[in-house]
Amino acid sequence: MSLTDRLHRLHRDGHARPLADLHQDHRDLPQQLRPAAVLAAFTDRARPGFLLIHRPASMRSHPGQVAFPGGKIDPGETAVEAALREADEELGIDPAEVTVIGTSDVYRTGTGYAVTPVIAVIPPDLPLHPNPDEVAHWFEAPVDFVFDPANHQQRAATWAGARRHYIEILWQEHRIWGVTAAIIANLAVVVKALGPGQARYVGGAVRDTLLGLPVKDIDLATPLAPPEVTRRLKAHAIKVIPTGIDHGTVTAVLPSGAVEITTLRHDVSTDGRRATVAFAQDWREDAARRDFTINALYADPASGEVFDYFDGLDDLAARRVRFIGDAHQRIREDHLRILRYFRFQARFGSHPAHIGAEEACAELAATLKGLSRERIGVEMMNLLGLADPAPTVARMAELGVLAVVLPEAAVAGLTALVAEEVRQNPEKYREFFAAH
Repeated sequence: MSLTDRLHRLHRDGHARPLADLHQDHRDLPQQLRPAAVLAAFTDRARPGFLLIHRPASMRSHPGQVAFPGGKIDPGETAVEAALREADEELGIDPAEVTVIGTSDVYRTGTGYAVTPVIAVIPPDLPLHPNPDEVAHWFEAPVDFVFDPANHQQRAATWAGARRHYIEILWQEHRIWGVTAAIIANLAVVVKALGPGQARYVGGAVRDTLLGLPVKDIDLATPLAPPEVTRRLKAHAIKVIPTGIDHGTVTAVLPSGAVEITTLRHDVSTDGRRATVAFAQDWREDAARRDFTINALYADPASGEVFDYFDGLDDLAARRVRFIGDAHQRIREDHLRILRYFRFQARFGSHPAHIGAEEACAELAATLKGLSRERIGVEMMNLLGLADPAPTVARMAELGVLAVVLPEAAVAGLTALVAEEVRQNPEKYREFFAAH
């Protein structure tokens, strides 16, 4: 990421102090909230800024207020798609110029919206073309200034007969307040609670963001032990569930959803079905126990810097699914990795596939007999649920893997079945085939 060094310095110099908890709208919330999204865009310059807009004074809703570019999420859209569309409509920002980092905590407003901030990076000095119906003018506010809690002023006003509290940030002649100020204050609550340098995004969230795909689940890795993770989160009024405490995992429950936080680990022993782990302090050691290079990517939540210990970025660029280290050893540690390999090959891989990976899967296919039918069934359903599993399933049959898990299966009709589904649902498959 182009902001790597600058945002590292920003986090160290301006964001070391943690926020107490998430800010929320104190008004009574409607039972039904309409989904919306905003683009919280960092500008990639020596002193990074946040891109903000002033709404026209003539607007019926929120006249003259400072806001992020954004608006309602249309039916069928993701929050990322909506934020990019709105930024294009309001400021003429080409989505191709935007590097999406991910989404942050949903902010629920008393006016009836559930707003998802989409964090992104844009080049400096982009030529912007404000839509006069929606934007009076735009400006940048330095991230180090607006993120500094010392600049978050607590204000109160009477609204609808009741006393309401809100945050106000004053930058030059600009007054940032209400929902926009609260979203800025909420952006890195979990990371700040754990402390500087104590958490990194890991796995699918990093991989899918780099590929420009929607992120479904967010996982964090940390060198902190589970009791310390729990203590720090609770100190910031964040609910904690010990979902997998024996393996070092706790779940932080946020308004936007759950985030799994797992302590760095290394394997003590494995038997092909389960592993005994010990907690670790070394990020590379944690990465070495994972399955594929593209799943062993870590990212700093503040800067977006990607940490790649086994050339996963090169493999991702080449659409290559490759085991970390010796493929045979990785499979002996967990036999289910054979089926995971083919699922990831169907979703992310190119053709021809990695020779060493296929050879190891074929040679060790018989080890799948030691797994439960339930685990095999779930993995196969995940594979068959992808957009175009037919070529991968056919390759599994050629290598003798399919016969081990589904000896009665015939793959001849699968290609025709996928083609018919594409014909009936062309929109669903357009993005998949464009990417491949």
